[in-house]
Amino acid sequence: MSAVHRTAIPGGYQHAMPKYGFAIAALLIAVPAAAQDDEQQEAYDTFLSCAAFHTIEASRTEGNAAAAQQATAVDYAEAAVHFAPDGSKATTDTDLKATLDSYQAKLANGEPRAMAEQWTALETACAQLHPVKDSLIARRKAEVAAVAPASR
Repeated sequence: MSAVHRTAIPGGYQHAMPKYGFAIAALLIAVPAAAQDDEQQEAYDTFLSCAAFHTIEASRTEGNAAAAQQATAVDYAEAAVHFAPDGSKATTDTDLKATLDSYQAKLANGEPRAMAEQWTALETACAQLHPVKDSLIARRKAEVAAVAPASR
């Protein structure tokens, strides 16, 4: 992705996973091939949240730990592109920047205990999503490929 998600954001935890958290991964796997826009948007928001989470975590660590967090952030940001409303990297970069900005604002104005709880929930949800990420992307690519010939 671009430098947007590589921008270090001082601070810590700001936002919880979109309201369905880990359930999005299970839901998306079980949804028929013709996934609805709501599920696509939920997956997109989830991947953006995980990219933002790992970007922020990268800014809070050093050395190999920071590099690992950053690589994971890139991985999620690249996954989000497949679910972007227009499939555009530029849209994903813009939305990721907005997500990071939102996290920063919530950190500045949020109650520390609530933010810590949300951050922990987000960390858990992202860890649970990671093993199924590739299968979600493969399914999304198949959906797009199935629609592309029909729209010609």
